[in-house]
This record gives sequence, structure tokens and C-alpha cells, in this order.
Amino acid sequence: MAVIVLDAGVLIGYLDRDDSHHARSVTVMNESAGEELHLPASAYAEVMVGAYRAGLADGVRERIDELELLIDPVDRAMADAAARLRATHRSLRLPDALLLATAQQVDGEVITTDRVLGRIDPARVRVLA
Repeated sequence: MAVIVLDAGVLIGYLDRDDSHHARSVTVMNESAGEELHLPASAYAEVMVGAYRAGLADGVRERIDELELLIDPVDRAMADAAARLRATHRSLRLPDALLLATAQQVDGEVITTDRVLGRIDPARVRVLA
């Protein structure tokens, strides 16, 4: 069983038919059925911002629950790992550092829509193209 860490952009693309990444996100989510899927708590929050703004929070939360994603909390070890990544890669945003730190902690592959992350850790990151 593969361990996969999802970026918010992939989940947003999967949930939103109008998103430019929808088709690729649906494909990757279907291909990942049965795998161990992780979502950092920070990425969950990113997804839910749009859901709350659109008045769709309950429905989005239900869809996320149906996917049986493991929501990874930000604890001290995770925060330290993200801080190390940000210290090394100055242009790395905190949510992205938390995403990469989660992947390191669970020894998983990141799936993202963000090409920049693919350049930071190409061995661990798969960018939807």
C-alpha cells in the first residue's frame, strides 16, 4: 500500500468541477483508491476556507470524510520539520513546508498541483501536469 500526502490544490480540484485541475485530480484520486491517503491539517484548512466562503462547508466536510483521509495534526515535531524546510528554502510558504514535513514523517509521496514543490523535493513530489 502506497502512502500518499495530498496537497490542498489536488483536493480542491477533485471537489470543484470548475477547477482547472479537476480532471487530473479526479484521475489521481481514482488511481489512489485503496492507498493510505494523508492530508495535513493545514491543507484541510486551506480546502475549508473556500468551502466556508461558498457556504458549502458541511457538504465539503462530508465529501472529505467519505474519502477516509488521515488528517495529520501539526505537532511540535511537525512544526520543527517545517521550520527546518523553510530555513533551507526561503521562498517556501509555511503550508507547503508543512505538506513536505508531513510527507517526510509518514514516508509518503506528495501529490500536488504546485510545480515549485516538485523542484524542492523531486524524489518525493509528483506534480499533476
